[in-house]
Amino acid sequence: MEGSMEHYGNFFETVYKDAGDQYSNVPWARLHPNPELVEWVRLNNPRSGLRAAVVGCGLGDDAEFLQKVGFETVAFDISTEALAAARKRFPDSRVDYRLVNLFELDAEMLEAFDFVYEAYTLQSLPNQSRPAAIDATASLLRPGGEMLLLCLANLENIPNPPGPPHPVRKRELDRLLDFGFEERTCDLYRSDKGEEFRICYRRVS
Repeated sequence: MEGSMEHYGNFFETVYKDAGDQYSNVPWARLHPNPELVEWVRLNNPRSGLRAAVVGCGLGDDAEFLQKVGFETVAFDISTEALAAARKRFPDSRVDYRLVNLFELDAEMLEAFDFVYEAYTLQSLPNQSRPAAIDATASLLRPGGEMLLLCLANLENIPNPPGPPHPVRKRELDRLLDFGFEERTCDLYRSDKGEEFRICYRRVS
């Protein structure tokens, strides 16, 4: 799937619209919080009241989990259908769901969050779009904040892997180090989708 961000947005709109209320028909939907995010919270025990951003929030399970454990959570997606489904699934939610294009962030979102959660959005984009997507994701995090990033790993360094999903090379992610980020941990693990990176960052400047 190649093309503009409008093309990508239309693709995701179609997937969510076709699924309707059958949320399990969305290929990437878990319908429960990602265990890697749950484990991050368990290990880090973040204090209540911190601000969190969920990039590409989809059906909302991860955003709702972060809100439940005490974060003030902003969750955004490019798909109106996804956001409508999230609001329908969680009608009493306190999560701030927003229609946002990652490449067109409002100024008030820049360096506005203590925690950023990015799971599988980068791998939905082709190589040529990822540098800008990585930079935009990084711009959400304030100095001193932390980010958890999950994505399929391109261990064979294939230049343009087919997809989506398009597995990500570690050296693509290393551009975050030029953004004032440091790696706290970098792990490779096997999921039902294949080899994945689980990387925890802190923004130090």
